[in-house]
Amino acid sequence: MAAVAPDPRPGSASKLTLLELERRVQARVPEARLIDDHLVRRAVRMKRKITGLRAFVPHTHCVAIPTELLAKVATADELGGPLPEAPWTLVLPRPEAREVEAGPPERPLRATWRLLFHASLDRALLIDVDAGRLDLTRALGLVDRLGKVAFD
Repeated sequence: MAAVAPDPRPGSASKLTLLELERRVQARVPEARLIDDHLVRRAVRMKRKITGLRAFVPHTHCVAIPTELLAKVATADELGGPLPEAPWTLVLPRPEAREVEAGPPERPLRATWRLLFHASLDRALLIDVDAGRLDLTRALGLVDRLGKVAFD
């Protein structure tokens, strides 16, 4: 599993566009996708088996999801390209272009790399839970002891 590292050139462009942000993410973390918010919520619902029209959907700022499950959530067009070849995909909500282009490029880059790091940790925990090496209740207890804010 590749570690998620920040782009070594965060200040290299005077203006960052959404297209450039997506290009950088794909270049550094091929299994990551920036997708529309409603697709992130749909992915979380499916992964966590949340049903109901008005059910609260937690943890929609990033998600690690098996790629085969993501294929049931979104089309290649909605993902902005083909599904990753990796068994897991790191999914983040696509920011608004105006948010990316406003201010210094370091801000959206830093926010994106933080979310990718978080999703990478989620993936590692979920892989261990799925393999039976980690009990989900114990993992959630550790998060509670650390504190939600510290973990997020």
